[in-house]
Amino acid sequence: MKLLTVKRTKNSLQLIDENKSLIGERLSGLFAGANERLKINDTIYKIRHSGFLYRSTKFFDSSGKLVVMIDFEKDRLFYYGQPYTEIYILKSNGWLNGSQSLYNFYNDELVMRFDCKRSFFKSRYEIQIKEDFTNSIIILAFLQSNIKDLED
Repeated sequence: MKLLTVKRTKNSLQLIDENKSLIGERLSGLFAGANERLKINDTIYKIRHSGFLYRSTKFFDSSGKLVVMIDFEKDRLFYYGQPYTEIYILKSNGWLNGSQSLYNFYNDELVMRFDCKRSFFKSRYEIQIKEDFTNSIIILAFLQSNIKDLED
């Protein structure tokens, strides 16, 4: 498993890999939850929350196409890729420790795991991903959903 860490800047959270290269970042507005976006290279993805108690999160590309949807009521993540739709299952490892895992729906294989390490004043976020997993939008959507639950 590869280890990715989150670096906090003024208006964003940057996801950094083991080689210190930027995978993407979560941009936020002046107010919590307002104008949230994900940025991967030069592509910006808009985030929209909907459903009962905003329990569904959708990520749209710059043309308005739905790319990723997270359904928290059924604990599923959908990636709408070109040849087919990929489905993943979210599994919590306990509310207090701030840990959650993402499994492939078809073979129940662990794809990534989010961990929150808390100290007295700060929280440190880490994601462990499978060695051959490279889909940045799924990684950042998974990060966004976990941080949103912890910080809001």
